[in-house]
Amino acid sequence: MKQKDGQFFVYRVIFRTFASRFSIAKGKTVMTKIKNEAAYQAALRRVEQLEELVNDDNPVMDDNAMELDMLVDMIEEYEDIHYPIGKKLR
Repeated sequence: MKQKDGQFFVYRVIFRTFASRFSIAKGKTVMTKIKNEAAYQAALRRVEQLEELVNDDNPVMDDNAMELDMLVDMIEEYEDIHYPIGKKLR
């Protein structure tokens, strides 16, 4: 496939990010870590999309709301490691 304005790359990164980050194990979704900057950027873009779809009226078990919640947790964990704010006290 030919890359058009980075579009193919973005779709590939998004697919890798979400397909490899969530796996089904005995009927449960298992969340893993964001492992690189490209996956982090893709997750940020997906959160922006989901923010337009999710509001306080969505049911708790709504697919978009659950995806948003999981992504925010993954992004927070990645940012704590790669973009720390201040130094932690010992």
